[in-house]
Amino acid sequence: MPYKRISEMRKKRYLAHHTICEKTREIWRIGKELGNEELMLKAREAHAMGKRMHEKLKEYKLYRESGENHEEPVEE
Repeated sequence: MPYKRISEMRKKRYLAHHTICEKTREIWRIGKELGNEELMLKAREAHAMGKRMHEKLKEYKLYRESGENHEEPVEE
């Protein structure tokens, strides 16, 4: 039965599933423990990029779900 396999895959995915933000925070903490300012800066940059990416993906999702097509020529 294919449904059983899909539910098993979902369970396995979430056993060690982490978000990008969680991972960048973890890297920042490691940098702080090591006293590595460059690593902390890179982690902050990656965190900000992840946040911007998330916002852009939400915009794309709204656009896709709206059904609009901006590539059609506009009649004047």
